[in-house]
Amino acid sequence: MIRAMRDLLVVDDWLDAATCRRLMEDGDASCPTSSGRTFHGGRHYVPNTTDDWHTLIEGSQAWRELEARLSSPDFLRWIVSRLDGDGVDTDLTPTRVYSGRRRTVERLLRGDDRLDVVGPCRRLARRLHHLQLGLRRRALYRWHRLMGRRTVVELLCDYSRATDGYGRVVHRDSDMRRYVFLLYLNALDEGASGGDLDIYRPLEELEKSPAWPEEDQCVLEDSVRPAQGRLVVFRNAHDSYHGVTTMTGHGTVRHFVYGGFTQLGGSNPNMEGSAGSIPTEFHLYA
Repeated sequence: MIRAMRDLLVVDDWLDAATCRRLMEDGDASCPTSSGRTFHGGRHYVPNTTDDWHTLIEGSQAWRELEARLSSPDFLRWIVSRLDGDGVDTDLTPTRVYSGRRRTVERLLRGDDRLDVVGPCRRLARRLHHLQLGLRRRALYRWHRLMGRRTVVELLCDYSRATDGYGRVVHRDSDMRRYVFLLYLNALDEGASGGDLDIYRPLEELEKSPAWPEEDQCVLEDSVRPAQGRLVVFRNAHDSYHGVTTMTGHGTVRHFVYGGFTQLGGSNPNMEGSAGSIPTEFHLYA
């Protein structure tokens, strides 16, 4: 079933049940939640720019196939065909910068390699590496704009597992996100609370939309419950407000893939009318 509303697309059974189970099993086996990064009150995540992600992909056919499907230009074209009502996104073309970095570089900069590199040298190398990534990002953007009037975007995504305590206040995504998706791998416990994706709209037409509105500035428009294989996609604009109700009383972990097609330069035309800005958290991915 496909359900579409303003700038939002919900697709049931985008993945079949067997594939979802394999993804969760392989994810737990390759990337235990006892290691890695946790934020948002109880969300363990594995970004697609890290060594852990490469380990996950190399060890699981199911994850390799999913990554190929998500990073395919066909996936981006399908999203644009469904949600680009005014034709401003037809020039989007995918590329790789942060997600294409070499594993050996990350290991060196993270400090878990066997090379005898002292702390100050490693910190300097990390800064220089981030600087060259930023230069490459901007150069790619300008080259594609000059040569083909194309806007390059990169798929930055992560495999996340959330437990009780996880939740998100009402917000929109960062300025350079053009489209955002959530792919749920399992349903949550009946009788427990929280974990739903809530979609909001402003109570009134504002001259400028705040990046982080107060709840009393918005009204709940829709709510999407996690379900096995369910894909949710929305266009990120200045008033694309959403949040996640805090998870409580769950014995089940919320497995999902979060992704955003992120513009690598210039300005996002969908952010016109925003009163504030939210930078892309490249430090989470680089």
